[in-house]
Amino acid sequence: MTHPDSARGGDEGATAETGDSRLEEFLGDPETAALDLTSAAARCTRALGIPHSVVYPTDIRQRRLVPLTGITASLRVEDSLAGWAYRTESLRVTDSERGGMTAWLPLVDGAERLGVLAVHVPAPTPAVLRSARALATLIAMMRLPAETLRAFLPPRTIGTAHVVSTTVLEPAYEIGGDAFDHALTETTPHATVLDAGSGLGSAAVDQLRSPAPLVIRDRQLLGDAMLRQPDPPMGLPSLLAGRRRPVHEIAPKPGDRVLMYTDGVTEARAESGGQFGPEQFAGYIIRATATGEPASETLRRLIHPTLDSSPDRPRDDATILMLEWSPPSG
Repeated sequence: MTHPDSARGGDEGATAETGDSRLEEFLGDPETAALDLTSAAARCTRALGIPHSVVYPTDIRQRRLVPLTGITASLRVEDSLAGWAYRTESLRVTDSERGGMTAWLPLVDGAERLGVLAVHVPAPTPAVLRSARALATLIAMMRLPAETLRAFLPPRTIGTAHVVSTTVLEPAYEIGGDAFDHALTETTPHATVLDAGSGLGSAAVDQLRSPAPLVIRDRQLLGDAMLRQPDPPMGLPSLLAGRRRPVHEIAPKPGDRVLMYTDGVTEARAESGGQFGPEQFAGYIIRATATGEPASETLRRLIHPTLDSSPDRPRDDATILMLEWSPPSG
C-alpha cells in the first residue's frame, strides 16, 4: 500500500467535499425513503464517490453471507475474508480479483450484526476508507430484506459499551415453541426466555422444568448459583404453588456472563452421542471467553456444532440468551 503525497491529499480533500455534497443531495431527496435497499445502497455508493460495493446480509443461522445482487456467490462465515470481518466486527482489506483492492466492513446496527459490505476501490486511502465506513453505517441503518429478519422477534443482539444481551434460536426458519425478549433501560437490562409447548398443559410442564440460568464468573461455572424452586407458568396465579411468587436475586460482578436457555439445548446430542449437558455447554462458553470472542460470536459458534452433531436437528426447540456485564472501571 502506498501513501499519497501532499498533492494527492489535496485531490482527496476535493473529492471528499464533492462526495459530501452528493450525499447531502441523496439524503435530502424525498424519493430516497421509497427506494429498496439495493437501489438505495447503489445510489449512496455513487454519492460517496465509491466505484462499486456489494451488500452481504447474513442468513438467519449466520452460516453464509448472501449478496443482495445475483452477480456474485454467497460466502461462508467460517472460512472467508468476509466472514472474518463479520465474526470479528473488524475491517479487512485485500487484493481484488478484478484489480485494485476490496475492503470488507461489518454491518452493525447498535450491537446487532447484520452482515458485511464489500467496497471495491483502486486503493484504500484514508479518505476512501472514511467514505466506506460512512456507507456501511448508512446501510446498517436501512431496512434489510424481510427474509433476513425474524418477524415479530426483537434483534438477536442489543447492548451498550457495558452490557450486551445476545441470543440464538432454533429452528431458525420456522416458528417453534420457544421465544425470547430483551430490552435495556438507563439502569437495567431485562431478558426472558420462554419455553412453551402446543397447549396450556404442555406450556405449564415446559415452564416448570425449564433449567435454571447459569452464571460464569472468572472463567468458572458457579454451579447452582441461580437454582430455584419452579414457579407456576407466567400468566397463572401464584395460588397454584401454595405460596407467593418469590423474587430471586444474585449480586453480579464485572465480567459475569449469565446464560438463560431452554432444555432443547442440553437435550441435543453431542459428537460423542450423549446429550449436550450443562457442563459441556458452559465449558464451551468459558473457552470462548478466554479467546476474547464477542458474545454474539460465541453463541453463533456454539449453536452450530450442536446442530451439526444431531442427525436432523435438536430433539426440541433450542434457545440460548447470554447477558454479559462489563461496567466501567473505577
